Amino acid sequence: MHWDTGTLQPIWIVDLIFSPEKAIKKLNEIQLYNWDFEIMKLLKPKIKDYPGQHIEIKVDIPDLDFSEAKDIAKRKAKEICADPMLLSWYQGKTGESYPNLECGPGDKPAWIVYAESRGGDLTIDINEGDYIFIYLSV
Repeated sequence: MHWDTGTLQPIWIVDLIFSPEKAIKKLNEIQLYNWDFEIMKLLKPKIKDYPGQHIEIKVDIPDLDFSEAKDIAKRKAKEICADPMLLSWYQGKTGESYPNLECGPGDKPAWIVYAESRGGDLTIDINEGDYIFIYLSV
C-alpha cells in the first residue's frame, strides 16, 4: 500500500517513540499500513535497558500467549527467589505494557522506570523480547 508522508504529523513521531500503542492506533486509523508488527520489531527495548539480573528464556510453543508466558516467567522467578513480586511487563508483539503511564525523563519506557524505582532486580525475557517481566525478588 502506498502512503503519503504528508499525512503524518510530527507529534506522531514523538508518540511512536514514547507511546507506540497510541502511534500505531493513529497510523492504522488512517489506513496507511498495518504498522503493528513492523514498528514493534523496531521498538523492542534492548536487554541493557533492564534492571538487575537478566534471564533469557527461549520457548518453543507456537502462538505463545501472555498468560502462558507469565506463568513460565513466574516459575523461573520462583527458582531464583522464594516470593517474587511482578512489578511490570511488556509484550513485544503488541507494544502493550504495564503500568501504562508516563513517568521519568523519557529516555526509557515508563514500565522499566516504574520497576526500577520500586527495586526491580530480576528481568525475565521470553523469546527475545516477545514478553518481558520485571520482578522484585523478595
